[in-house]
Amino acid sequence: NPAGETLHLQTETAIETLRIFDATGKEMRSFSVTPSKEGATVHIRQLPAGMYYLVLRSKEKVWSGKFVKR
Repeated sequence: NPAGETLHLQTETAIETLRIFDATGKEMRSFSVTPSKEGATVHIRQLPAGMYYLVLRSKEKVWSGKFVKR
């Protein structure tokens, strides 16, 4: 499902940093996240519509994924 204004992220371990890239690899947003096992909510209203990639980092792991902003 395309995202509108927010992304809700949940992981097994606390997220510490999150980076969002556009389809060309340009970094669009970067966040330091207060570590929380509840996950994170990221506001993406200001991003133009399109496909994006995100990279999440915790102390133990790195995740990557993609999402579509409508």
